[in-house]
Amino acid sequence: MRTLKLAPLVLLCALTARADMDHQKNTLIGGRAATMAGAYTAISDDASGAFHNPAGLAWATSSSFSGSANAYSTTDTTYKAAIDGRDWQRESANLKPNFFGVVQKTKNQTFAFSYALTDSLVEHQDQIWQNLTGTVDPIDLYVLNLHTEDNTYLVGPSWSRKLNDKASFGASLFYHYRVYRRAQSQFLQYTDGDDEASYNNVTKKEKGLRPKVGLMLTPKDKWSVGVTLAKTHLVTALTDAQENEKAKGNATYSFAQTKSRRKRGTPLELETGVAYFPSAFLVVSANVDYYYFAADEARDDVMNLSVGAEWFLSEKHALRGGLYTNRTNTPELTSVSRNREHIDLYGLTAGYTLYSQQSAITFGTVASRGEGKAQIYTGSAAKADVSRTTLDFLISADYGF
Repeated sequence: MRTLKLAPLVLLCALTARADMDHQKNTLIGGRAATMAGAYTAISDDASGAFHNPAGLAWATSSSFSGSANAYSTTDTTYKAAIDGRDWQRESANLKPNFFGVVQKTKNQTFAFSYALTDSLVEHQDQIWQNLTGTVDPIDLYVLNLHTEDNTYLVGPSWSRKLNDKASFGASLFYHYRVYRRAQSQFLQYTDGDDEASYNNVTKKEKGLRPKVGLMLTPKDKWSVGVTLAKTHLVTALTDAQENEKAKGNATYSFAQTKSRRKRGTPLELETGVAYFPSAFLVVSANVDYYYFAADEARDDVMNLSVGAEWFLSEKHALRGGLYTNRTNTPELTSVSRNREHIDLYGLTAGYTLYSQQSAITFGTVASRGEGKAQIYTGSAAKADVSRTTLDFLISADYGF
């Protein structure tokens, strides 16, 4: 294992300058859908179908509204022996209302309007390292203060219609808005009495549209199949980066600001699902989700799998569970790559729902973990071992009318 041989100031600026866009399933949407590991493309018969497969809305039994929140969400990332042989740990914890939807059925069509928080990160780091003797210049004191927020929102209408008794079609059109903010300050006191400091602020904003179309089929009794196609089209993007830095050996600060309107690449998303209903009290479902990044050399195409099950203990009590993958879209680390992480995550879900005549309340948990490699040394291809654990506790409520 190679430990840090550069000034930590250079190291941590490089690594924290980017948000985690390396995974596609950072938040599972909807109470029932999330506790079935997101294997919902062939079901989608409640308000969250507007997000998972709008074609499923046609099979909703009544008009309804639904809301869900991750009552507590945490992410813990550890870079092992990263700073002079010591672990570097990054933690994120927040509360997030991640879905709200309303479904209105008419005689021949179904309409919906929904909001989803598809990705949310809040990170606070106040860390101090002392007596770093393995760096190029020995350091008595290193202080890092970091605040990061990264949220992606979708909001918009959906429509669905039955084509016949065994097929339906639907579409959603979401407004996409993403805002990323990072404020970071660092101070280094060297053993020789010199010091170094840096203050950085980065803001990124994206606006665009995300259309999604879906098809639902019932090819035979007790089986259903769903297919969706979606892509986020960015209309505007703006990155504003400001840096105020005093390098070692200098007595004054230098200020720099850069602005960019470059739009990041977004994948074409193909989701396919199948569900089997062996009885009125049991359903088993599975999804294969494929993300195609076309000519984006910085991203690899990704395939994720999920399986879920729902078992009614009685008409009022239901248990759910599932397994899923959240594989990274970053290529494998190579001798020429820099500042890259490669972590595949594997997760499990569990939930319980209590039903009444017109309403339901769901409690659940979603957990994932993965290990991989990260290039955290600026200008170097050297690798560090990294592990990540996520844990969400969620609550969801549904009401039919």
